[in-house]
Amino acid sequence: MIRKIAPHLCLAISVMMLVFLVVNLFNESMGFLKGDVFETLLLIYVAVSVITSAFLIAANEKRK
Repeated sequence: MIRKIAPHLCLAISVMMLVFLVVNLFNESMGFLKGDVFETLLLIYVAVSVITSAFLIAANEKRK
């Protein structure tokens, strides 16, 4: 189940981070790239990316 969810989470959080970055470029006073919410999302994103990468590496090794 996590193998199906991880890529979708990674994509969703990536899009959120991209939106935060663009909004922050135009309006720094919004403060999207600082604070607990950003740090939490970044931590989740990194964890999901590592999990997704591990699953993809394992799947590629099985195909060989």
